[in-house]
Amino acid sequence: MSRETEKIFKELHAFLEERGLMDMSKEEAQQAIDEFMQMHNIAPRVPLTESTAKTADDYFELAAASGSKPKALKYLKKAIKLDPDHIDALRSMAMFTYKNHWDLLNKLQEVVEHGKKVMQQKGWDAQEYIGDYWLITETRPYMRAKADYINVLFGSGMLRKAAAECEELLRLCEGDNLGIRHKLMHIFAILEEKDKALALHKKFDEHNETQMLLPLSILMFKLGEMDLAADYLKRLASSNKDTKKFIKLVMQYGAQELIERFYDEDEIPQCYHPFTMDEFVMEINEYPDMFSLSEGYFYWAHEELKPKRQAKPAKLARNGLTIVK
Repeated sequence: MSRETEKIFKELHAFLEERGLMDMSKEEAQQAIDEFMQMHNIAPRVPLTESTAKTADDYFELAAASGSKPKALKYLKKAIKLDPDHIDALRSMAMFTYKNHWDLLNKLQEVVEHGKKVMQQKGWDAQEYIGDYWLITETRPYMRAKADYINVLFGSGMLRKAAAECEELLRLCEGDNLGIRHKLMHIFAILEEKDKALALHKKFDEHNETQMLLPLSILMFKLGEMDLAADYLKRLASSNKDTKKFIKLVMQYGAQELIERFYDEDEIPQCYHPFTMDEFVMEINEYPDMFSLSEGYFYWAHEELKPKRQAKPAKLARNGLTIVK
């Protein structure tokens, strides 16, 4: 769902609340939805500009499209003035105004804490909504703020805190639309948390994702669980056909040099293709420490994926005849 679609759903929810959604029957609610959609479809499309902007969402959209920091800050301030609880605007303001890494961490923590209060005040923390957050338009900004906070915690080396935030976000959104499971699996691999890693993979096992199988295989290698390491490696090679190619690159250049070669914005795929080399490039950009600390794994993986030579059958001579066993 695009931001534009999110905006429409948000407007729809406000429209229904104004008409007493809680007291409507299903038929009345559907009639109200039809009325809103008819009004929306026949309304003239007015280009969004500073002179036509009215809502906090409008100004946030202008900030995102501004192309310059001064303009973005100007529009973000207007969005926050109109709606002090606009989590997306608060999150973006933090990203634009931080002085250093520690300052960004604190600013995002404040946004997340404020977002949690907003969720409580608006009733989105009720048990009936837990697990389905991405399906609710109003809770998405809070999820995005938590995801940014997790990334900064991870970059700060606060892995336990980052893991706790990941687990909380997966509790709120069981479908994991933001891919938080990938970050959490890498944290478990770095911390060598075998049981937690296996439990996480069991929950999303059917996907056979590079971002899950590679750190799992590395984790099992680090723990000396070679059979499990080989099993996850072979599943990885089966689902991502570029696995052998990537391992050969690590062998050719070494992990550190390959990180330096790939750790470049020009190398990061602009169009992301699952189950290709793109995933390994993303991996090495997001988790360089895992690669630099696991170089021995790739030498083992290279040997493990080599075709196994079959022993030639023994030949025995009996009574002038050659018998192959």
